[in-house]
Amino acid sequence: MRAPPLRAAARSTRLIAVGGSVLDQILDPIAACALFGRADSHFYYDLRRFDRIAHRRNPVDRAAIKWRDELDQPTVFLVGLNERLLGREAPYLDRFLDDLRAALR
Repeated sequence: MRAPPLRAAARSTRLIAVGGSVLDQILDPIAACALFGRADSHFYYDLRRFDRIAHRRNPVDRAAIKWRDELDQPTVFLVGLNERLLGREAPYLDRFLDDLRAALR
């Protein structure tokens, strides 16, 4: 059985993931199925960005990320939080949420 072709709207949706290595196990298959037009993962948000479709790693410049533009596009956010961080501080998550809040002001 073959899956039906994706609608153009599905391919224009972006996936942005923020978290640690636990996301690798799910992001590779998601990127391989070509559901999203773009699939980026931010390793602990600001350590590095990995373009899962083009297989490129890039440094992260938080000031250069245009979160307002990202939020204006069809975007799915996936946030990974390792169970060892539950009930503890997750500074990368705080930085990510701070930047999103600033973009919404």
